[in-house]
Amino acid sequence: MIALRLLVLLTAIAIAVLAAGYLISGDRRYLRWARRTLLYAGAAALIFFAILLLERLAWSGAPPPRAGLSRPVPARMADAPDSCPTAIGDFSGQAHSAAPSVPLDQVSKRFL
Repeated sequence: MIALRLLVLLTAIAIAVLAAGYLISGDRRYLRWARRTLLYAGAAALIFFAILLLERLAWSGAPPPRAGLSRPVPARMADAPDSCPTAIGDFSGQAHSAAPSVPLDQVSKRFL
């Protein structure tokens, strides 16, 4: 990244020197070179940022979708920690029984 910043700084200095050369001499070739330098630097910057964007999209870290999951997990299942004896925040230190805290027919209605 330091090299990229140095390249941007050198490009800006070159454009400033070329523009000053035009202002001092009045020769339009300096202005033409300044425009070309700016155009090529802008094109290089667009290509650079497009590559960064494509890399970010391609390597976002999101795992590919798993086969066999035709429907998402019901939202109610995640929203019902009171019916789960091992819910986060249930650190009372008491042993929990394996039996559900609500009758089985209510559990099936609640989560389906």
